[in-house]
Amino acid sequence: MSRHLLWIGALLSLGSGCDGGGDESCQRDPTQCEADAGASPDAGTSPDAGTSADAGTLPDSGTPDAGDAQAPYFDLAPGPQVYMTRGERRTFLFVAQDPLCGELRFAWSANFGTLSDEETDSILGEVTWTAPQCVPADRTAVLTATVTNALNLTATTRVFAPGIPDCSTWASTGRLATARVGHTATLLKSGKVLVTGGFGGTDLSTAEVFDPATGAWASTGDLSRGRREHTATLLPSGKVLVVGGFNDSLGSLALVEVYDPEMGTWASTGSLATARSSHTATLLPSGQVLVTGGSGDGLVATAEVYDPETGTWASTGSLATAREGHTATSLKAGKVLVTGGRGANTEAGSTLATAEVYDPETGTWSATGSLAWARHGHTATLLGTGGVLVAGGFGGAVSWGTAEVYEPETGTWSTTGRLASPRHFHTATLLPSGKVLVTGGFNQVGQEGTFGGATAEVYDPETGMWLSTGSLATKRERHTATLLPSGQVLVAGGKDREVGGPHATGELYTR
Repeated sequence: MSRHLLWIGALLSLGSGCDGGGDESCQRDPTQCEADAGASPDAGTSPDAGTSADAGTLPDSGTPDAGDAQAPYFDLAPGPQVYMTRGERRTFLFVAQDPLCGELRFAWSANFGTLSDEETDSILGEVTWTAPQCVPADRTAVLTATVTNALNLTATTRVFAPGIPDCSTWASTGRLATARVGHTATLLKSGKVLVTGGFGGTDLSTAEVFDPATGAWASTGDLSRGRREHTATLLPSGKVLVVGGFNDSLGSLALVEVYDPEMGTWASTGSLATARSSHTATLLPSGQVLVTGGSGDGLVATAEVYDPETGTWASTGSLATAREGHTATSLKAGKVLVTGGRGANTEAGSTLATAEVYDPETGTWSATGSLAWARHGHTATLLGTGGVLVAGGFGGAVSWGTAEVYEPETGTWSTTGRLASPRHFHTATLLPSGKVLVTGGFNQVGQEGTFGGATAEVYDPETGMWLSTGSLATKRERHTATLLPSGQVLVAGGKDREVGGPHATGELYTR
């Protein structure tokens, strides 16, 4: 510990109050000072000097007028966050002071990993922490240091160690009957998952239901038309609304269908005023569904609202900018945030950085702060804080690893931690812990792509950092990811450009 002596000297020079602290010592703890500045250093400090001003400060004095006892405190401690990697071994130094000028006892604990090489003296302690190989997805590794004085008064400080991967794992589950990409997956009220449409060599009209209790898929009623790049929205009734999409023979569709889980059948409902695919559909607090943008006979700026009670559509305010491949997120206030996407080709390119907010009360759109990076094929996730995390996406030439958080109260964006792997056409799922799981995607670098992605990362809103987690068994993009009632995440379908066709496989993420 001799290498730390310079630290100790520097701290003492600041005036600890226990060794030549002078006037600063009196300010820190007046009970330590002599009533008479000219008194000798040991005046009144003997056990029987009960008349001196500081007599009551000794541990055994018991004098009631000595004032409140003061707890020790830390002069120097690392953190509160120190980035550590799996298995990393690091030594931490702590320096503490005691207003009673007594010796301190140091103690350490860690919720994960191991502690070793503990060394202490009266005011200084150090310990070596070896980080674990991984931690549970909803936990952070923490080192806790505690100092205790002669009166058993304590002070505690903590060091949080983000950067350690989580211990979550992926396991294969039942295979879809039909391989597919560009499909939808919707969690039903029963806890089962409905998958619809997509592309599997042709545009698919088939639908399947996953049962988490058995890990098996079962076929259910077919859609009236095969489609991909459509939307599927769970209605308050428990039924599922499928809107639009693309069909190779028919182009973008205006057809809309409703699935009844109890019957396993589909029924036609009112058609869109404007055919569209690669659009968004968002459930509003009223129980109605807002559909925005997409691609039809060119890019679409219009928006429509579906009323499940009447089965009809009504036009509402149009977006300021026509777009497809964008995101739409329901905010806590009931408004809807639309971000990015692909717009008309201009000198600045076709990828958009603009964002707009829809107010269901007025049926109008208003501009809000723009993204720092124009992007499409990205994800947008409502966080527990009410903010919206936008991650990844394609910038026109390369895939982004950047991420931004939108603050609805101010209408502004702030950058946050970067993904370890840039990606677009990935998925993002809000976990019960409040963290966000990102899976798969495609990483484009200039004209040459780094095909497919099997990696997964978890975003922690408290630290603004991404941590690696277990990788998928299969590289995939344009797949689906659905949070199950168990807290597991079901990933299904998608494709890997290296091998061509779509996947029929499914995987379960377990924390």
